[in-house]
Amino acid sequence: MVWLLLFIVAIFIGAIVVLVNQARNNKKIKQEAIDRGAYDGVACKHIEGLGIGDKSCNILAFENEIQIEAANKSTFRIPIERVRAFVTKSQQEFEDVDRSVVGRAVVGTLLVPGLGTIVGGMSGLKNKKKKKGGKSFYLIINYVDASGELKGVTFQDDLNITRLTSFTKTVNDKLSSQSYGQVIDL
Repeated sequence: MVWLLLFIVAIFIGAIVVLVNQARNNKKIKQEAIDRGAYDGVACKHIEGLGIGDKSCNILAFENEIQIEAANKSTFRIPIERVRAFVTKSQQEFEDVDRSVVGRAVVGTLLVPGLGTIVGGMSGLKNKKKKKGGKSFYLIINYVDASGELKGVTFQDDLNITRLTSFTKTVNDKLSSQSYGQVIDL
């Protein structure tokens, strides 16, 4: 019985240490972003859209662009006026789409070009292996590229959903305030 109690206390202390480290890291990333002239920033793992594999990235939100800095020292910039969607979604939200495999693939492609086709198409397969030990959370940025095509880039952060959601809300608030009162050609 004592061992069980010690085990539970150790798990509790471990969880507190992880949360404190996350909070410090979040504060550090946001402060670094602000020091560089951005209004917010977050760290995530790249999943799809930039052709760099599963690299860690810092995503910085500036007044005029979203800047993605990959661990391989590549920097990608998306001008704010070309951003079409900036959302956080859970793996469960993808899996809840209850249509045919083709229908899910079409809806997924609209939500997230590339990854959406895969996640949307696969979400209905009954024998799909689900991730054990938690949920996955995705930051999805849809934008119009320089040639006028709708593109998407997807990032994953399973441990930091609160920070990811806060970052998404901050960016969306800025995006909506910049377009308030403007005539927008569709």
